[in-house]
Amino acid sequence: MVLFCVNTFIGVVCLATILVLDIVGRSKTTEDVRNILHYILMIFPQYALADGLIQITTNDITAELLERFHMDTYKSPLGWDLLGYHYVYLFIIGTILFVLNLVIECRFLPNLRRQNISYETVQEDDDVARERLRVEAGMVDDTLKTMKLRKEYRSVYGTNVAVQNLSFGVQAGKCFGLLGVNGAGKSTTFKMLTTEIIPTAGKIILKGKDIGAQPLCNGEVGYCPQSDALDGFLTPHQCLTIHGEVCGLSNVPKVDKK
Repeated sequence: MVLFCVNTFIGVVCLATILVLDIVGRSKTTEDVRNILHYILMIFPQYALADGLIQITTNDITAELLERFHMDTYKSPLGWDLLGYHYVYLFIIGTILFVLNLVIECRFLPNLRRQNISYETVQEDDDVARERLRVEAGMVDDTLKTMKLRKEYRSVYGTNVAVQNLSFGVQAGKCFGLLGVNGAGKSTTFKMLTTEIIPTAGKIILKGKDIGAQPLCNGEVGYCPQSDALDGFLTPHQCLTIHGEVCGLSNVPKVDKK
């Protein structure tokens, strides 16, 4: 909803600015400013799309009126004369934003926000302390383990520690879950394990390799979220088909019939 409002605001403000300059522009200077600003605002896809629609509408209305006077002024929307540079702007900006989105999602950029955290001593239950010592000592070859995993959320009200120096290990083929009261950090922990969010500090080690901040999209870790993960727009058969293909089943239609 926030993204929709921001996109709408940018498009409306840009169009309103150009419209005001068109109305009050009586001099050559104002017209030049309007044209320069128009090309600058074209870097916003919202404005480029909206201005293109206005150009198409204006072209159709003008052509229809002048046709009565036997004047053919119609311009094809696919031609360069009407929307040529709109297509160029949208293609270039779209390509740049697509690449930027891939860079952000795949986390190719270094994590500059990761900080050195001082691990303060906290009171632990006996079983929690034993698990932490076992993992940190490397006594068992765990497939998945966390080392002092920590997540902090900073705001104007201060720092909220969602997960505090969590260490545990899971052996291959084991199914485990996290139990705790609301706000204990269960969902945050799983989001860090699946690299949906980046830890503030600590390590996540999978098969002896520190996955760091890289996205974990290889299917080596199965995750059942707290909320319903099924898509409400898909039928049960479609859900089974998609999950079967994601899991790598060789003959999904045959499995679905069973």
